[in-house]
Amino acid sequence: MKSVYVHELREQGAVCEGNFLRLRRLLRDFPEGLSLDYQVQAEPHVDADIRLQVTERFRYTATVDIMLHQHHLPEPFARQTFRVRVYLDANTSEVMTLERVGSLQGVYNYPNPNMYHADERAQLNRWLSEWLRVLAEHGLSRKVPGLAD
Repeated sequence: MKSVYVHELREQGAVCEGNFLRLRRLLRDFPEGLSLDYQVQAEPHVDADIRLQVTERFRYTATVDIMLHQHHLPEPFARQTFRVRVYLDANTSEVMTLERVGSLQGVYNYPNPNMYHADERAQLNRWLSEWLRVLAEHGLSRKVPGLAD
């Protein structure tokens, strides 16, 4: 019998809280309209431009679009946009959508027509965590013309 996916709440909470802290370090109070551009170069195969843009800001939440352009990958894989919901009152954040995927469910049955993993959203939160860590360690702030307007 096939086992049912069960969320690892402690791990997921730690990843989302870590992402919040990394984003807060970069975006401070998440003012609406703020846009920051970074270039990341680390190791031979990490060469990317990253734009962080606060698209919405309310009393308890903010929405941040994180546009990632990896130079070593072929199109269309080179560009991804994460839409992250930041919960200011709970000091946590979560990936809500990914470009070309749309809104993400908390859990997917597997197999499914799109071949998403059962924990697709949790994996995207971990992937975002890795990129934010790399950005903190190797990112250089800069104006990147034409990344995404």
